[in-house]
Parts: sequence; structure tokens; C-alpha cells
Amino acid sequence: MKFTFLLFAASVGAPSYVVAQTSVVQSTSAESVIKMDAITRADARCDYNTCALRLKSTAGPWKIARGSNEQEVGTLGLLRPPHLASLVADVPDAAAEARAAEHSYRRSAATLWGGSALAVVGVLFSAGSDMHVVGTTIGAVGVAGMVIGSLQHATSIDMISKSIWLYNRALSR
Repeated sequence: MKFTFLLFAASVGAPSYVVAQTSVVQSTSAESVIKMDAITRADARCDYNTCALRLKSTAGPWKIARGSNEQEVGTLGLLRPPHLASLVADVPDAAAEARAAEHSYRRSAATLWGGSALAVVGVLFSAGSDMHVVGTTIGAVGVAGMVIGSLQHATSIDMISKSIWLYNRALSR
């Protein structure tokens, strides 16, 4: 029954989709298609082997490497994000994702390190005085900030990875 319904839905929806797609293509001039392609594709001199980006984990901070020769073009610092938007500026989708990732990275680093500072202050309050309740509360808020910051940080690294993927997808093979 479900399979029959899916076939019916596909047959009813497909012609309108095809018509809509062809009408867009027919109403678009060749010059604007070339301009759109030039805007959405990376520089023609860059092919996948020479310009593809990737994240490279090291003993220290993560690096952003370019091409098969693995030229280092960026670093993910503890407090500052890489300047990825300038590296992927040729591809608008990748640049937009990179700007959002940089903003998220800064916010997550501030939350993570702010939570760490509160946790340390909480421990110092608890150890150095009779204010165990206040110290424990401050420490708990700090640990919560560290957890939230870590989750946000993981999300921002995923956004950086997506931006790199969008850029690499636009490179010619």
C-alpha cells in the first residue's frame, strides 16, 4: 500500500517539478548561467590536488592544510578561530558557513574558558574558607559552562569541516 502511494505521489509530483525546472532553465540567459558558475565555483587555476583544504590534527593545535603538498594555511587556536572565510572566499556558500563557524568558535571558546575560570574560583572558595555552599555552586556553574562550551565547540568544528567540504566540492577535479 505504501509503495503504491509513493509511486502515485512521485508520478503526480514529478511532472510539475520537471516543468518548473525546465522553465527556470529556459528563462535564464547563457550569460547569467556563466556568471553564476563563475561566482559559485572556485578559481579555475585551483584544482582539487593543489587547492583542496583539510583539517589536520597534530600534537598541538589543529591545522588547516592546502593541497597535496599539505601547505599549512591556518590554525585552530584555543581562543581564536582560523580565518577560514578568507581561504574559501571564492565559494559563497563555503564563505558564509565559515563566517558562522568563526562566530560560533569564538562564542564556544569564551563559554568554555569562562566556565573553566568559574570552576577554579569555585574550588578556591570551597578550599580556602567556610563558604562551601557558595564555592560548590560557583564550581557547578563553571562545570556546566565547560560542558556547554565543549558541546558548542564541537558544533563549531563541524561547521568548519562543512565549510571546507563546500569549498572542496566546488574545485575542479
